[in-house]
Amino acid sequence: MKTQNGALAIGICCVVACFENNGARAASSLWDHNGSTVYLIAHGATREFHYNEPRPGMLEAGARPGSLLFTGKSIDGLYVGTAYLFNPNCGGQIPYQVSGPILDDSERVVLTGQAPRVDPNCNIVGYFTDTLEFSFLKSIKTTPDVSGSYAYVPPLSANARELNKGAELTVVNVRANDALKMREAPTENSPIIDMIPPNSKGVFYLGEAQGQWIFVRYENRAEGWVDRRFVEPIIIVPPGRRLK
Repeated sequence: MKTQNGALAIGICCVVACFENNGARAASSLWDHNGSTVYLIAHGATREFHYNEPRPGMLEAGARPGSLLFTGKSIDGLYVGTAYLFNPNCGGQIPYQVSGPILDDSERVVLTGQAPRVDPNCNIVGYFTDTLEFSFLKSIKTTPDVSGSYAYVPPLSANARELNKGAELTVVNVRANDALKMREAPTENSPIIDMIPPNSKGVFYLGEAQGQWIFVRYENRAEGWVDRRFVEPIIIVPPGRRLK
């Protein structure tokens, strides 16, 4: 996405997309968006783009796998709906209206709208023309689970697969003036339960994970979901042995 305000960037919200036999939602395909990979959820005429793998610049802006980028409908060869600028200083996402054509035999979508420009106090001070382009990468094959539903779940990172239930973790990659947010559900927009200070220990993995999110307990204060990228296992070195 091209912007004229460095503080603003497009983002989307992380969710698990499911397709059920009675017609619930399904992640149908993966797309490229400015170097990020996004996935498309299609249900009837409804369309949603969510981040699958945000590019580094979007990660710095606060986007996470599953963050919502666009929600709307497919109408007469157009996508029409709401896109979101991502601004962590203004409550996360800033919505604005976009529309645009489905091109190249349904393998490209180009959306345009008047995006708000905000000042440091998050007041809208003007608008600029913004363009979002999505290029098809591949279809997603869904597989049934034991309940008879179908689901696409972004894969766990290698680090998340290495965690053992009960492992003690420490907070990493969080700035000294910030905190790791523990949330009610594994999505960026879920309510915050607790704030874990940088470099804290006493975070314990409780054995449940969804995408990049893991369910933890922080000391005896709270249980909830945190982003796996901001915690690492505490390595205990036996006496007399060096850590290589």
